[in-house]
Amino acid sequence: MHPLPDRQVAAFLQELNAVLILEETQPLVERMVRSVAQEVGLMLPVFGRETGHIPWAGELFSSHLAAALVRILPGLDLEPTGETYRHRPSREPLCEGCPYIPTFESLDKVFAKFGGREEFIITGDPGCMVRAQGEPFYLMDVKNSLGSGIGMGAGLALSMAKKDSGKRVVALCGDSGFLHSGFNGLMDAARLGVRLLVLILDNGTTALSGFQPHPASGADVRGRARPGVELAALAREAGAGSIQIVDLDQGGDIHAALESGIEYDGTAVVIARGQCALVKDNQQA
Repeated sequence: MHPLPDRQVAAFLQELNAVLILEETQPLVERMVRSVAQEVGLMLPVFGRETGHIPWAGELFSSHLAAALVRILPGLDLEPTGETYRHRPSREPLCEGCPYIPTFESLDKVFAKFGGREEFIITGDPGCMVRAQGEPFYLMDVKNSLGSGIGMGAGLALSMAKKDSGKRVVALCGDSGFLHSGFNGLMDAARLGVRLLVLILDNGTTALSGFQPHPASGADVRGRARPGVELAALAREAGAGSIQIVDLDQGGDIHAALESGIEYDGTAVVIARGQCALVKDNQQA
């Protein structure tokens, strides 16, 4: 919430005796609300992370909220119990029929042809691809924020070249991650001329976090048709020297594309395009 709507917040606070701020990041809103209250001369307490009513770190659950309310209102008949853990889809295996499965299987076979998994460094992003970190693929070496996989891959590839280590780098990126900020990393990789294979996993949606559309989905948040951004055109404009699109739903040869991408002496992009299995099932239902 930036900038904070000071006047609206001040007007809201006028009717209150106390405030409890719930936020799962640093207590930024808590601090700003406390500042607004002080500026307009209100003496009401503002509770939250900084006052110890909410745990300083970690995800918040109903039990945390109940404990905070009981502490603020001791007479409140509310048991501070309930959920303390949230199911994490990223730790589940890939869904049956997911187009990523044959892609990762082919990638594993390509690694074997070029000296084995130890000869490669794999970077990635948040998204469904993180499920490849577990069984049976154990793919990724480095994963950070959304869209960062390509930039990290470019830096590692540049480092490997300077060390003359012979290790090759593969950067995994989802379609939404590429549009979020991965494109910037691809521009840098191409400008530096690093030897890097960028594998864009294009399932047409933002599957892991709720199936939100993105600029390449061809539809807006209301489901209305909209012109979709062409990922290959963006990769071309970024300066990638080799760009291949593989239609997994039509039986495209992903193995051959990955192999030629690995062999390419420069920045190569393979776009593995296949519809999310869950979206496909919903359309057929």
